[in-house]
Order: sequence, then C-alpha cells, then structure tokens
Amino acid sequence: NGDGVWLESGDLICSNQDGLSYVRVPANGGSPIAPVRLAIAGYPGGRFYPEGRPLPGDRGLFLRAIWYQGQVYHQGIAILDPRSGKAKMLIQDGGSPAYHAGILCFSRQDALFAIPFDLGKMEIRGEPVGIMNDLRQTNTSINAGFGITPSGMLAYLGGGNVLRNRHLVVQDRQGNVSEWSPARRPFEYSLKASPDGSRATVTINNASAITELWMYERGGTAGRRVRLRPGADCLGAVWSQDGRWIAFAQNANDSLDGIYMVDAGGLSTPRWIARKPSPTSFIVPSSIAPDGKTMLATTVEGNNVQICVLHVPAKEGELAVPRQITSNDVAHGMGMFSPDGHVVAYQSNETGKPEIYVCEWSEGGFKGVPVMVSRDGGDIAKWGRDGKHLYYSAQGKLMSVEIPSRPALAATAPTPVWDLAALGVPPNRLGNALYDLLPDGRLLAVQKGPEEQNPTQANVILNFDEVLKERLRAARR
Repeated sequence: NGDGVWLESGDLICSNQDGLSYVRVPANGGSPIAPVRLAIAGYPGGRFYPEGRPLPGDRGLFLRAIWYQGQVYHQGIAILDPRSGKAKMLIQDGGSPAYHAGILCFSRQDALFAIPFDLGKMEIRGEPVGIMNDLRQTNTSINAGFGITPSGMLAYLGGGNVLRNRHLVVQDRQGNVSEWSPARRPFEYSLKASPDGSRATVTINNASAITELWMYERGGTAGRRVRLRPGADCLGAVWSQDGRWIAFAQNANDSLDGIYMVDAGGLSTPRWIARKPSPTSFIVPSSIAPDGKTMLATTVEGNNVQICVLHVPAKEGELAVPRQITSNDVAHGMGMFSPDGHVVAYQSNETGKPEIYVCEWSEGGFKGVPVMVSRDGGDIAKWGRDGKHLYYSAQGKLMSVEIPSRPALAATAPTPVWDLAALGVPPNRLGNALYDLLPDGRLLAVQKGPEEQNPTQANVILNFDEVLKERLRAARR
C-alpha cells in the first residue's frame, strides 16, 4: 500500500504496512523480496513512503516521511539506499522531492525551495533557498507538487492553497441550494450533522498540520474548536443518537491514541474510552447505537481493515476493550447502526472492489447473511432518519436504496439522488465524507471554493535548471 518508485533497473519499491516497511518487486515478475523494516533513529513512530524518481544509477530513492513530535505533525524527506536498506533524514520540513544536476528541489506548503545535494554522499549541503511560491496545494497537510524534467524544465500548477474558501451548503432533492453557514474555511475529511440538524462538526488542519475538530451552528459565522489532546489528530467524529455527546479518534502515534468522547458542546475535557489495539494500528469510531453505550469502530493494522464493537465504560478512567467482529480474509469497515439499532450497514471489498452491505444486528454481533446493497462499487453508507433508506456514494453521486426488513432483509435497486460532483463536494478521503443528511431529508455538504475548479492550464519554465543555479549562487554571495 502507499506510494511506489520504479527504479532504473525496472524493479518496483513500494511501502508496506502503511509506511512501516517496504517491499521490492523484481522487474522479471518474480516473488517480492520479504518486507524490510523502515526506521530512522530520532524519529520514533515515523512512517515512510517512496515517492518521486530514483537518483541516477539507483543510488537512492526519496521517502515521504511523517511523524509526530512536540505536538506537531511533521512531514519531511528521507532517502533510502536500496542496496543496503538503510535510510536517513534529509529535510525535516518539506515534500515532493526532485533531484536535478546536483540540486534537490522540494516544496513547503505552496512554496518551492532548492538546496545543493551531494550525489556521492547522498547528503544536502548548506541551507534551503526559496525559489518561488503559489504552487497549487490541494491538501493542507500535504506539500504542493511540481515536476522537473531531465532537461531541466519546471512544470507546475498555480493557485496556492485552494481549499481556503470552502463553505457549508444545503441542497434539497429538487436541486435548490442554500447557504448553511457563511463561514469560509479549508474544511477537510469529515462532516457530521447533529441529530437535530442545528449543528455540525467538521475537521480543519491547523498551522501545524494537526487535524482539529470544529463545531458550527446553522447560520453562524464563527466556529468553535472542540477541546482535544494537544498535538493529536482528530478523526472520525460521530454523534450519539440523542445528540448529547460526540466520539472521535485521536492519533499522535503514541500510547494515548484511541477513542475519546466529549459532551456535545465540545467544552468538556475529552474522556479516553478505548486505546488502539496495537502500537502500529489505528482505531476510528464509525457509529453509536441507540442505547448510547454500544459503539462500532474500524481498526486498521497495515492492510488489514476490520470492524470491532466496544461498550462505553460506566466509570471514568476505565478503558473498553474493542472486540473484532469481522474476519481477516477481506477488508470490512465503517459500520453504521440503523436508527433502531437492528441493522448495520458497512463496506467490504470481498468482491474485489468496495461495496456496501447490510446485515441484521443482534446480541452484540451480526446475524444472518449479509445483503449487498451497492452495484459496481459503493463508499460510506449513511442511514436516512426514517431507518428505511440507506445512502452511499458511487461515481460522484449519492445513491439511495430502500431496506425492507420483512419478511427478510433486502435492498431495492439503487437510484441516484444527488450529484455530488456537480454540487462541488470534494471526494471522500480516509473513510470520511464531506456531506451528511439532515433530519428533514436534505443534503448538508461542503462545497468547494472557486479556486478548486479543475485547472485549465499548467505553467512551464524552460531552462529552470539555470534559474536554480543562479539563485543558489546569489544566496552564497
């Protein structure tokens, strides 16, 4: 999983176990070499992903490095020697590395930098020099991309951080769109409406690239940040069905990672209710049953994605023990209780592609044979408030199916209800969606700002290698 780099030899090197190791696939089609652990001293919990082009002669390849330190989410550039399997850090703040003629170029947010690079020692020399800014950045937590050809030409998209003017809108089934909140922010990853539809939680990355949970009221201009553990990303927020509290995951790749809960006002100190199953795993809540005590969550351990159930401890300080309820043969995730708690919708790839299923729920587990709901792919199931309709996204549209439970659990043929792409809703990411259903049946969604329209031109600078050399010479004077 993750990114990959083709070596000049034809071998492919790609990440494994979500960046904890890498594998090398021979060009002749033979069996991959056993996974090799990736670790760099001084960067505990770091994850590393091969990216870009290899250095000449396959001397090395760049790694996108991510780690948490000092309550900050870091992105850096490391380098791997594919012969020895050893890696070392090059740049502690940067991404999108590209080597050309003794110079390493990289980006920080939307700015392009360059620094001399010793190819023999695979080391940088001196300090980075700023070259230009306003590169197109489509994710606040990932540095902007660009390309340098072997002849020294630069190609890039402009616009800077294009997420800055996203806003919340409502659309009815007739296609009428109205503003839910006038706030303009770089909303990312997840949007969840409160059960009464008066509030919504949404995630925003701060200046340190930490994903924070914010709450907005209908019609309000100013959001309120939910109290969180400093330096930890917040993922997968879900409301209890009575609207009294919110559960979410906090992750900083440390021993305090897991599921937390906070009152619906977002002002209380978060209560830790479950730790992640292992030091290298993730756990994210996906749904809370009507009883307010039973919770479904998705666990991720490398490529293994499964559904577990846990019960909120009655006493403060106690931690629940998540229990896996799906088998490891295929991926299962994002379980969602129906409003009455008798049926669970979830996603699985048992057909070879992600599809949506429903299954009866009884006595803390699945009961009976699951029913496939989607056709030709489906992502992120959401129940309508009536408990009879289920919605999921596919090919840029939000589909609807009816789920009768008598005489047996079944699903009608899917029909498209909303065109998410036409409305300008960003694609789903990390198992989260930037849309939700309101109690009155309308769609609440994050709409892209005008800066996010598909680019119609790319910028090219010929002889950019000469520009780099001159800028580096000027910096040394």
